[in-house]
Amino acid sequence: MTVWKKQMVDAGVSEKMADLVVKLGYDSEELFCGAFVDQAAFESWLVKLRSKAGDTELERLDDVEWATHPVAARLRVFWKKCQKLPLLALQPRGPDGGVSTASLALMPVQSASRLTPSDRERLRRKLEADYTSVVVTAETMPALCYLQAIHQQKQDKLWEWLPWRRILSEEQLLEVKARRSRATPDSQPDEWDLDLVGAALRVQHTLETRAHAFAMVDACHLHSWTVYVKKFMHLYAKKPMENFRPPTVLEAEAADRSVLEEVFQLCFSGHSLSDALAHVVVDRDMLRHVLVERPKAGKVEKVPLPPSPLPPLPRRPGLGNGKRRPSEAPRAPGKRLRNGECWDWVDGKCSSKMCRFKHECAVCGDKSHHAAVFMGASHRRHTLTESTLRKASSRFRLKDGGGVWSDADWMSPRSSDFLWELRRFWMERIAEWGLVPRLLAHVTQAEPLPLLRDDEVDVLRQDVVAFLRSRGWQCTARVAEGQPFTLGIWDALLGYLQDCDADLPDILQKGVPTGILSDIPASGVWHPVDRPERPCLELLVHDEPWASATDDSDCLMRLVQADIDAGFAEWLPGGFPEAKARFGAKCAAGKLGVVKKEGSDPRLVGDSSVSNANLLCRILEKVELPSLFDVSEFLSRYQDEAWTAFSLDVAKAHKRIRIDPAERGFSIFVAVDKQGRKHWFVYNTAHFGASWAGYWWARAAGAFVRCAHVLLHDSHFLVIYVDDLLALFPRHRAPFLACLCIMLATSMGVPISWRKLQLADSLRWIGWDICLGRRPVATLPLDKRAVLLAVLQPLRSPGASINRRDLRKLVGRLCWFTAGLRWLRPWLAMWFHALAKPKLRLQCLDREQIEEVAGALDDTMLVSWPCATSDVQAGWRVLEASNRAVDCRRDLLTARLRNGRVWVKFSEASDSGTVVLSSDEARVASFFLDVVKANVPVQLATTAGISGAAAADAFAEGDQAGLGGWWIEPGEHIHPRNIRYFAISLRLRDLPAWFLKPLEKGDRNLQPLIAAFEALAQLVLLECRCLSLPRTGDVGWLAMRQECDNMGVVGASAKGMSLKEPLASVLQSAGLFCAEHGLDLRITHVAGVRNKWADALSRGYAVDAEFWDMLDERRRVRPDWRRLLELGRCPVMPRGL
Repeated sequence: MTVWKKQMVDAGVSEKMADLVVKLGYDSEELFCGAFVDQAAFESWLVKLRSKAGDTELERLDDVEWATHPVAARLRVFWKKCQKLPLLALQPRGPDGGVSTASLALMPVQSASRLTPSDRERLRRKLEADYTSVVVTAETMPALCYLQAIHQQKQDKLWEWLPWRRILSEEQLLEVKARRSRATPDSQPDEWDLDLVGAALRVQHTLETRAHAFAMVDACHLHSWTVYVKKFMHLYAKKPMENFRPPTVLEAEAADRSVLEEVFQLCFSGHSLSDALAHVVVDRDMLRHVLVERPKAGKVEKVPLPPSPLPPLPRRPGLGNGKRRPSEAPRAPGKRLRNGECWDWVDGKCSSKMCRFKHECAVCGDKSHHAAVFMGASHRRHTLTESTLRKASSRFRLKDGGGVWSDADWMSPRSSDFLWELRRFWMERIAEWGLVPRLLAHVTQAEPLPLLRDDEVDVLRQDVVAFLRSRGWQCTARVAEGQPFTLGIWDALLGYLQDCDADLPDILQKGVPTGILSDIPASGVWHPVDRPERPCLELLVHDEPWASATDDSDCLMRLVQADIDAGFAEWLPGGFPEAKARFGAKCAAGKLGVVKKEGSDPRLVGDSSVSNANLLCRILEKVELPSLFDVSEFLSRYQDEAWTAFSLDVAKAHKRIRIDPAERGFSIFVAVDKQGRKHWFVYNTAHFGASWAGYWWARAAGAFVRCAHVLLHDSHFLVIYVDDLLALFPRHRAPFLACLCIMLATSMGVPISWRKLQLADSLRWIGWDICLGRRPVATLPLDKRAVLLAVLQPLRSPGASINRRDLRKLVGRLCWFTAGLRWLRPWLAMWFHALAKPKLRLQCLDREQIEEVAGALDDTMLVSWPCATSDVQAGWRVLEASNRAVDCRRDLLTARLRNGRVWVKFSEASDSGTVVLSSDEARVASFFLDVVKANVPVQLATTAGISGAAAADAFAEGDQAGLGGWWIEPGEHIHPRNIRYFAISLRLRDLPAWFLKPLEKGDRNLQPLIAAFEALAQLVLLECRCLSLPRTGDVGWLAMRQECDNMGVVGASAKGMSLKEPLASVLQSAGLFCAEHGLDLRITHVAGVRNKWADALSRGYAVDAEFWDMLDERRRVRPDWRRLLELGRCPVMPRGL
């Protein structure tokens, strides 16, 4: 019997059928596998094989019976096994000569196409859309090689357990590539190359990465994996009993393997992966049996070694105390320091905790840098406290303008120290050139001249070029035409750092698109957005500027000529015909405007919205910018550190981006001189006022910020808001780090506005005066205060009127203002209501006109079409007739006539006209005026409040309602007898009229007001906790966390406002209370089933008598809820601000 025939017989194929296969010419395994391109071809051949078998019993079967016959089934199973054999032969062999499990799982794709990065991004977006609570981060985003392996397993239904080293996330893949880049730059790593780290967070990220990979390829429901991860982490990270130890990372990996192999065996038996996971993990609870604590090994007593008979080795004379005398000879260039530091750690390639060399500075012991970093500068010891390091490791991301993969908080390094050698060179330059005293003198005098000379800038650029070439990246320091950037350095630097936007320099070199002719695709720097439909609009051409430009023609022409001289734009002597000849149909002309602001130079704005260019632009990702919140969050995390602020402004940032020559026709404008002559010109770069300008500059600024983070690689905070960069540096190293930022900017060609450089404890950033000290605060500058005071002053009295357009500008300024003073946000509801207040129209109508109006009304009392017999227009809404409210057509038709006519009041939604303020709105305006006058500061540091659980709840049924809440002091056991609590029973008659106003007349059901009751319960609980709270010397405000089971209240509290009464008024009371006591209320959602104590307190004794019997009556508090409810109705300046 031949080997081929024996192989078929051993697989279960009958000897007669094996002879037939060989007789038909399929005399080898390769031929049999390659004859059929897919499953359909094999099934067709299988049908024909029945008639050639010569078996009458098989010939009687029809096609369906033959397809399920054991003979056909054995052949089908054997063919499928043969399909795998050639692939297995290509895989690396294990020690025993067999194919390794990992190789089997990572076999190359054959039937399924290989996944691309765009496929992975599509799968990620689908996962987050299907599971709305899931956010895939870089730590849990499966690397493409690992996702491909799981995708192949799913296609072949060949489930195999992979070692944890193979479960690579995107962040781990970048770390591995960084370590391998020098030795094997073209290698594609597919596994972790260091020892496994047993930290719970690292293990959790590994398991979540695997869960996301299986869910992204639709191999399993994510919930099944989530249950598995939670159970696994609970058993792995829980505190062991006495004399026991938790499992090691290798033991945890072994437990994971045993459980998943059991799961996959069930899958091979026909069960789905989701069902198999649920059965093994939940029903059988297998993890609890394999992931167990181990007994601690007994201590082994060390036996001292016998003394050596040999004499000790001779040593060089030292300084005493075992210390060697340092060599006085200068170190040769390129020679490493022999100071005990790990050389691989210095190069950013070693992170092993078992390394026998130092992973810290040999001079000061700081783990954030090595000894060569501060050569030539004063090297002071700066160590972080244990609590600071713990905060830095458990932080959430702060926005820095560098994209979703970048973090403003670099208290501890976020990446490998790729640029340590360049930083060392530049620290020597700083000392050699005396840059620190030059910088301090420059910022003191606000010098408009550059800090660095042209020859110094050239030296810095050559330093970068030499460094990158030493790393294998060829580049030049040439500045490309039409923009200031050294794009050769950009390209090599971003490539060396494996930046997420490494393609940006090529796009800037060619000229960026506008997004009008085709969509600007997502770059991966920010979160992608769904593409909105492009409107059916034509590109328009306007031949005159806005009035703000024509009012001062000299200023307009001076600003335009400055842009021409700078190369940002060029004249079109032939006017629009010349533009038409150059750009064809790709032309749009907007309107120029001039913005003049006291204390600042006039600014030219090109409005591309009126030409429809902005409306036709499509950008498939949304830029995110930092805010004052990110500064406040950073300062709150590290209150024990002393910081110095550094600010850098980019000169004419938007106009530094070169536009694709084929799309410059969308940036045409007209300037009118003093004699009324029109001058046409076109921008060659992006102009301020275009949608694409802000996007492309944000990408360039983000790339600079990410490079600056890596270069500094020291404890710092760094953000950029459009063109305003802000950094917070440790005080004693701030001048050196500021010099590094300036040197990087000049070497990359980022133009700096030199007179705006700031390095101080107090400076201005994005409209706020920031003062760093023991209590960091931000206040309004004088110019912004003057603007708000001038607008608010006339609105203090009821009946005051304001133009609707001016009111809209005021609301915009107040929204920005309350982004800092968040406790003021609840009163924005009054301003929004005033802005939406309709314009009133009175019409005196006779009966015929009334009947026509009634016929044109819809169910909401809105006029559907204009009336022929009167001046009533479509869109008007009927409010009153003969001084009575109109709720239906009948009310209008039955209105009482006087002299055959009736006065009808209409409302018209209009953006024009004036708005008359009511008494409540005037009171709020007066309140805001007092706050602005007092220059109330924004507290930038928030201290964590007292620990301990606290929750509140409310109920409303019929004309009854109730409030209940409890809290427990830190250190006490959570039990009903230990809690402090309140319980308040309310009836309809107890509530003020304004609280009940949203209810319809005669309605006695309080259930529609449940959100307001829930918010009031939270406010009462906050006051009760505040009374027992010791406040001595806290920095900034105190954060108080409480739980609530009403998601609407949680959302309104996080947003800071609500437009619906009475919830809006309760939030106003809460805001004023927080301002008076320096509190930051943070309401967290908790499921109702886990908020039973607060629910029982709100409903009273009859609902849960057993719980009430366990309470200690002496711990009950009876707060004045009426005073708290009315607190925000007549707001006054809080005490102590």
